[in-house]
Amino acid sequence: MPGQLSALRVDSQSRNAKSAFSADSQQNSYDPYLGELKSNLTYAGKDQFEDEGSETSETPMIGSHYDSNPEDLVSRGRSNGVPKILVIPKKIECCRNRKRSSIHQGSISPFLAKARNERNYWNKIVSNRISYHGTVNIRVGEGLLLLGTAHMRCKEYDDALKVFKSAALIFRTVYGDMHLCLARSLNKVGLAASRLCTTASDNLAFKALHESFDIRLKKLGPYHIDTVDSLNNIAGLNLRLHKYNSARKAYHEVYLRRQFIFGQNHPSVAITAHALGGVYMQLAQLNHATKYYQRAMDLYLSLKLKDENQSIQRLLRDISALERVGNEIKTNS
Repeated sequence: MPGQLSALRVDSQSRNAKSAFSADSQQNSYDPYLGELKSNLTYAGKDQFEDEGSETSETPMIGSHYDSNPEDLVSRGRSNGVPKILVIPKKIECCRNRKRSSIHQGSISPFLAKARNERNYWNKIVSNRISYHGTVNIRVGEGLLLLGTAHMRCKEYDDALKVFKSAALIFRTVYGDMHLCLARSLNKVGLAASRLCTTASDNLAFKALHESFDIRLKKLGPYHIDTVDSLNNIAGLNLRLHKYNSARKAYHEVYLRRQFIFGQNHPSVAITAHALGGVYMQLAQLNHATKYYQRAMDLYLSLKLKDENQSIQRLLRDISALERVGNEIKTNS
């Protein structure tokens, strides 16, 4: 364990996003690995998304308003009185002998094997629920969330996104635009979309996460763990998109709220302090980065984590990078 970090000094150093989550009805085909679910996928959301390639802007974290009509949503999601929903399976078949892609050649880790078994299990469960309950049913929506989570564990992010969007449409159709089940599915849509790392998926993630956050903020308040979780996901997306000021503001809110909820010595506080230190590092505010890295290290030490713990190892690498930058600045000054 390193000692105290040396203090480093460096001179350095809106949200206008439209938080709507929707898309026109469109046909997709969903074909997961080691199990086929040939489906007509139709996604109808609240209001039409803007151009998927459009830039998202940095935004503050607190609330926005929606002017959509839930009745209009339901009417647009229906055809001849029958709801049009994402998952309408034509064939469900377990393909055990399906050819593996090149990235899955060779031995499979126990974790990946377990994730694939889980994915295949929930694939069958969702099929059974659709056959029994129909497509527009909350039991189907809950099963889709679990199926999508299994896809995420298999690193099948595109399939996960399609499944989570299916669940979001079901909950929006059944409950309307301000239900916590919708917020949960939108949060998962945002996480899956952010893993695809394209302009369109980043825009989708940005809007889905903000709508999830707004619903939870209005329904649960600012100090509920689910609200803070959505805010933390927004901070992480802003960090990946190099929107460091927005990430700093969001992570600082998460840091304060997690201390309020869990107390000052909770592991989640240490993780947030580490992330906040990384943001300050990107902003070249090395004194603040030192403060939060040291805070994270103190918390990890108080939790008696072993030196080989991954969180400890990541923090040590970041501390080393910070010290190298500080030494270079001293050398050049």
